[in-house]
Amino acid sequence: MEGIAVGLSTKVMPHNFIELLKASIALLKGRKIELYPDFPTAGMVDVKDYNGGARGGKIRVRARIREIDKKTLQITEIPYGVTVGDLIESILKANEKGQIKIKKVIDKTAAEVDIEIELQPGVSPDITIDALYAFTSCEVSISPNCCIIVDNKPIFTDVNDLLRISTDNTRDLLRMELEIKQHELEEKLHLPPWKKYSLKNAFIAISKNVKPGKRYCKPSTQGLKNTSQPLPSQATPRKRNALNYCAKLPRTTSFV
Repeated sequence: MEGIAVGLSTKVMPHNFIELLKASIALLKGRKIELYPDFPTAGMVDVKDYNGGARGGKIRVRARIREIDKKTLQITEIPYGVTVGDLIESILKANEKGQIKIKKVIDKTAAEVDIEIELQPGVSPDITIDALYAFTSCEVSISPNCCIIVDNKPIFTDVNDLLRISTDNTRDLLRMELEIKQHELEEKLHLPPWKKYSLKNAFIAISKNVKPGKRYCKPSTQGLKNTSQPLPSQATPRKRNALNYCAKLPRTTSFV
């Protein structure tokens, strides 16, 4: 996730969704967590200086290169933020500058990344792999910067604290939704008792209590009297505030 505003920018690395869910559960249980980035383009990453994704940290992301034979290399995974076209262009430029020695680059990418590099005769595959990491986009450095808005103010934090804030916010929203549901159920208890029962049951109660020859149904009240139950108290100011606040929010929330 990247963005920029007046004098501020943010760059939060992608993370594995399953790991985020497990980390949120750990936070709710009071445990410490440590998150590391996980890229959809796969590849390899060095998180030694990640610093939790906070400002001042740095990661190195590498393509996955394997040796098919002494004359051919294959790239099957690329660094995050680099396209196949950008990667091939950087390889060709490095070859023109004499930084690497290759014969040609063949792009076989379809559903999966597949780039073959044919080497010149007598060139060491190991040396070429090191040169690809050093002089092309096969290795890139990324500087994360976790800047978020909290209480209408920008703050610089790390992804661990960001997930904690998101988890707490989600828990509060779920609590408000449950309070709304509780309020709706309590409102049903405030209906007049005779509305809670079918007309058939009401007539049964009347017929059991009214004496022959009487023109009033006073005993019917006694028949329904046993069905009434004490009602809960009215909504407190805290519940009303929760209802007013939650009414302005979407019902679907998301983590980072």
